[in-house]
Amino acid sequence: MSLMFLVSVIFAVMWWLIARVPRRTPAAAKGWGMGVLGASALIILIVYLMSSGIEVSATHTGPSPQNVMAIVALIAVTPGAITALVRIGRNG
Repeated sequence: MSLMFLVSVIFAVMWWLIARVPRRTPAAAKGWGMGVLGASALIILIVYLMSSGIEVSATHTGPSPQNVMAIVALIAVTPGAITALVRIGRNG
């Protein structure tokens, strides 16, 4: 579990830095923000679909592994998505 947490934190920081790449014109900044926001949604969707193949034992009583992986992906892309939303709102 700690390795998954470390990887998600590293990805979150990298995604936030990608979202903060400066652009020269307001239209370019808005487009970059929309691209980051769209890629964030695609990352969550891909993680959710890829984790659907995880097999769970019959005695498993905890949360669905598919939902857990989707929540981890959501937490990892949230800083970049918020930055993208702010950039779109500022330049839109």
